[in-house]
Amino acid sequence: MRAVFKPHDNQALFAGGNMAAGRAGYAYRNYWYHVNDGMGSVEAFGRFGQRIYINPARQVVVVKLSSTVDLAPRSTSAAGPGRSFDRPMESPAAFSAMVGSLLQALPR
Repeated sequence: MRAVFKPHDNQALFAGGNMAAGRAGYAYRNYWYHVNDGMGSVEAFGRFGQRIYINPARQVVVVKLSSTVDLAPRSTSAAGPGRSFDRPMESPAAFSAMVGSLLQALPR
């Protein structure tokens, strides 16, 4: 976690082209997806639907535990092929929408 949250130039990270395939607005570094939101947020996606979202600026952590059967082949890099989700609520887009709604509902 020290490597993920050590001070670094996020703008250079996003401008450097290390963007995550199929994840507009995200860069990939140190096994974490870095969100281009200006708050230093990161997300991790685990096997079987687990998700972690950390927003240090707002002191918010969201953890989604899951055991969704996942037989799709996995990419070994962020630039690898995308995959389709047979359950729409398991998609990264659905998780991002839920986190966005939560952040809007929380006081600043």
